[in-house]
Amino acid sequence: MTLNRLRETRNELFSAATELSQRLSSSDNRPNVRNVIYTLERTPCDAEALWLLRNRNATPRTRIDSYWSNKHDYVKQKLVEKIANRLHEAQIPVEVTVESQDFTVREDILITIKGRDTASKRKLALEIKTGLEVNIQQLERLMCENDIVVLVRAVTGHVAVLHSCQYAGFLIESLSEKARRARRLTQDSILNVPGRHCQECGNKSCSHARAVWTGRLATLRDGDFQSDLDLFLRTLPSTMEKATDCVIQELLSGALLARSTDA
Repeated sequence: MTLNRLRETRNELFSAATELSQRLSSSDNRPNVRNVIYTLERTPCDAEALWLLRNRNATPRTRIDSYWSNKHDYVKQKLVEKIANRLHEAQIPVEVTVESQDFTVREDILITIKGRDTASKRKLALEIKTGLEVNIQQLERLMCENDIVVLVRAVTGHVAVLHSCQYAGFLIESLSEKARRARRLTQDSILNVPGRHCQECGNKSCSHARAVWTGRLATLRDGDFQSDLDLFLRTLPSTMEKATDCVIQELLSGALLARSTDA
């Protein structure tokens, strides 16, 4: 009953993160469970994680050129249009949602199919990346919440399909370790782990503190902007076609319609 165990472990993490959140809460700072989990994933250092949770409003941020967010919204809009048209042609009844918020992650595009008993739902999430970054922690969270995850890298043309059941053992172990860490911090068992991340840590009282990162504007130089925009527009059509084909193939294969024997 692997999938049941995955759900149980996810609930264990929720409980442990809730306890840590309550322990750190004060009249002017109340980190929610999602903040706790995100922060533990952000740094291996317990001291920095606790500092971040206690000083969430003091953390400097990078101001991002709206060009990046507009690219992301553009791909999302075009993909939804393309997938919706293909779903109509294939006569596949589904629910499609954008920016759907789950327990620990937000799906760029979420496709949901109800099972035969109408109570069981199977979910396929699409994660869109318009730059060269890939967040493995985010993919892990997506697999914990969805049956299938399709990663779409607009610039490189990569489209990867991840079936969560194939990684269930690893996901259970990862969730379990996060829950154990949250409980350990609740009990004030803290381990300082210095490293390059110290350069961006705002905890000045730490003996490993370095120059504090003050934030910056992230943008492209003229030539790089021209090259990026050109590559994006030339690569996007084939990438969207590949992603749409993957989604339709997964839906037609019955992977989301059939009730898993592990469920």
